[in-house]
Amino acid sequence: MTLEILICTMEGRLEQVSQMLLPVHEGIRYLVSCQYQQYEPSVPQELRLRGDVKVVFLKGRGLSHNRNNALQHAINDILLIADDDGRFYAGGLEEIIHTYEHHPEVDIALFQVDGMSKYYPDEPFRLTEKDFAGPYGTASVEITLRRASLGMLRFNPHFGLGSDYLSAGEEQVFLYDALHRDMNVTYFPIKIASTSPCTTGERFLSDASVQRSKGATFCYLFGRRKAMLMCLKESLHYFVYKFVNPIRLMYNMNHGIHYVVNQKLCRR
Repeated sequence: MTLEILICTMEGRLEQVSQMLLPVHEGIRYLVSCQYQQYEPSVPQELRLRGDVKVVFLKGRGLSHNRNNALQHAINDILLIADDDGRFYAGGLEEIIHTYEHHPEVDIALFQVDGMSKYYPDEPFRLTEKDFAGPYGTASVEITLRRASLGMLRFNPHFGLGSDYLSAGEEQVFLYDALHRDMNVTYFPIKIASTSPCTTGERFLSDASVQRSKGATFCYLFGRRKAMLMCLKESLHYFVYKFVNPIRLMYNMNHGIHYVVNQKLCRR
């Protein structure tokens, strides 16, 4: 089987993608999707000289749009979602291929990434809707998928960096939509890469758009009533343990809930 690493970046950051490339490996290629606002940027020489690298462009903004552009242009059997600041392990990429070869029933495989300040289970498990309410959460760089299983599944452009109102939550929404297509989403405790320790979740207390995204994601996954209870619980947690004003958190998370309801995005 072949693996394709889908790297999403934007003008001004295209040059740093070359630092992510590993030595040429048969069966592994890179697809770089670069967003720009006015003029299509030039491709750095380091990328043009690599026969295993293809660069495509997308005018506009929104990380989910960019990821969907990469999915649209991908051609290999297995696709790995990536940002432009990750560093991949050669052995980890080979483990991804082996995992799909030995588990033909799996449509989406989730892995581990060094540098993430989060909880990772020690044993493999198949993701269900109940897991979205648990301690395990997924970052985009941990997500791989079988291209033959993709169909029309795409990232929701209402969520993610660069969207009109929300700046996070696109990974959870993507996996939730996958489950509703009866796809097999399975986690494997295998490290495939490292990334910067700074994550969207760590900006929760300082960024109103991330707070709105939390409420919006809760609403998308669990419905309006349960989302409001979960936001209240979240706000009280930060009040008790971080001495953060819970009213401000509730205010912004509720705006996220109302956004999902008004846009008619909620399934429940």
